[in-house]
Amino acid sequence: MTRLALTVALMPFEPATSFVSRLASLNGSPYVQDFCSDVGLNWKRLVGGEAQALAELSELAGVEADALARFTVRLVDSRHYELNGETLTARCFTRSRQLVCPECLREDVRTAGPYAPHCRMRWQVAQLRHCPDHDVELTALPEADYPRHASDFAARVRDSLAGLRAPAHGKCTRFETWLARRLGGCSDGTWLNRIDFDVVTCFCESLGVLMVHGAGMRRENLSGAQLSYAADQGFQACLSGAEGISNALSDIQKNSGSERPGYYTDFGPFARWMTHKRNCPRHAPLIDIVRNYIWSHYPIDKGEVVLGQPCPKRQLHSAPSASQEYGIMGGRIYAIQRAFAARAGIPSEHSNRFYFDVDKHSDFLRDIARGLRRKKAGEYLGCPPCTFDKIAASDLITPTFKLDGFTESYPREELQRLLDSCLHAPAGEGCDRSDYATIRDSIRMTKLSYIETIRLLQTGSARHIAPVRGRAHFGSFLVNWRDLKALAGRDWPEGYSKRDLKRLLRVNDPTIAMLTREGILLGETVRCARNGLRMTTFSQRSFNRFLDSYVTLGCLAHQIGTQAKHVSSKLERLGIDPMPFPARYSKIYPRAVIEDAYCECAENDRLKLLSVVSGR
Repeated sequence: MTRLALTVALMPFEPATSFVSRLASLNGSPYVQDFCSDVGLNWKRLVGGEAQALAELSELAGVEADALARFTVRLVDSRHYELNGETLTARCFTRSRQLVCPECLREDVRTAGPYAPHCRMRWQVAQLRHCPDHDVELTALPEADYPRHASDFAARVRDSLAGLRAPAHGKCTRFETWLARRLGGCSDGTWLNRIDFDVVTCFCESLGVLMVHGAGMRRENLSGAQLSYAADQGFQACLSGAEGISNALSDIQKNSGSERPGYYTDFGPFARWMTHKRNCPRHAPLIDIVRNYIWSHYPIDKGEVVLGQPCPKRQLHSAPSASQEYGIMGGRIYAIQRAFAARAGIPSEHSNRFYFDVDKHSDFLRDIARGLRRKKAGEYLGCPPCTFDKIAASDLITPTFKLDGFTESYPREELQRLLDSCLHAPAGEGCDRSDYATIRDSIRMTKLSYIETIRLLQTGSARHIAPVRGRAHFGSFLVNWRDLKALAGRDWPEGYSKRDLKRLLRVNDPTIAMLTREGILLGETVRCARNGLRMTTFSQRSFNRFLDSYVTLGCLAHQIGTQAKHVSSKLERLGIDPMPFPARYSKIYPRAVIEDAYCECAENDRLKLLSVVSGR
């Protein structure tokens, strides 16, 4: 092929299409297709970057073929291009419009003449929106009118350069500078240089959009300036490697406003793009980082497939999976989750975003599952829930864990330890069982509190009798109440309290107060041994004297086994009236009147009054 007499020099970063377009302009051809046809070049193959066409152009223009091929885009297949050894895809390479830097073109004219303006192929990278040399936004040339070809760069610039508006100033981001340097063949030593160019550009942009705008935003809805800023944020996160990407994903996860937590809802389009690329080996280094983060920060079960690979080991539990794994009821596990979330600073409305670490929380959750709550723990100790609350408020037992808003649970081992600590002194054979009573009855006779009684039993000096059958607990074994009284070392008042009389006589509180005030029941004011306050006690003699003279309606009804109203009606029909006390007091009858009525009644109408006398 004959070499052209009029040629131009190949400029830095210039592709073959731009070079041949300038050749056509220099040789007076208005259209590059006509020029190629005249000199025997195949324009279509030059646009596709075919090696044979580039070799022919090299021979025609006297330029090295390797230099021509370096910045010429070569079509690899229907989806991939190659530029200076870098792989490009349609997402990161723009072919539908020609972007230029007006400042670069005017500088070409000033320094080398009217045929010097040439294309820099980095302008066609979609993520590079600013000129790294002049810090201005790239401008799109007007569309080429037929028969002008879109790749006839020199002619398109000649047609429109004078009319190009002044470019808007904007700082070239660090990411754009890195893109330009990498396309130019300059390596900065970052780990990203080991990953394909198109993979890095798309990953940084997708991650950046997620970081800046959240999972609900798609890149198609953002402006060029917004995409440029977002891609730079994603790039800066990637510079720190796996740690930087993981930190970025962690911030995204914490700030996600999704009501249903999960990596798909938290990461949105980014997660879907990564899933689409899960089997691509070129994306593997970045996918591995994201996959490992998901495995370690979301409740992924063993064997569950994430981004193309099954999870080797569960690392976190959600509330439902923890409930199923450890056997904790749903409401309880959610209460635990809310308490832990509050400790971690997670708002209450997002408490479902707290996950249980398998290594850190497994023992705790197992303890919770084995532990007993208030009612069950009271049954295990043999005491009612109200009494268990007093035991729990003391330092006698320790709950499994204390969390705000969470009802404590108590391990069986802890409850059994308390029971065992009270059973150190079994009574010998032949002991006087009249000195033994249940803890509840012992408290009534010794005037000790439940907690005081347990503490005295823990000293090992109070004897007890274990139950013949079943497990020993506070409601089943008997304790020597005289031992307890002696260990307390107090001068306990003898006799009955007002509460005791109310229970024995089956009357109300005002009645006891009235009988005491009227002198019908004679009491003595003493100091309470438990709290030092004044209290009234009634001796056995005073109590017997009252029973010799009076009988209460409550005792009559209890002895007969019927309602008090029924007994009162029968007595009224017999002409027996109670003592003339106001209506707010319980009814009391003279014993002599009741006994006389019994003697006068027919045998089949007699009330069972003798039981009152015999039960005195």
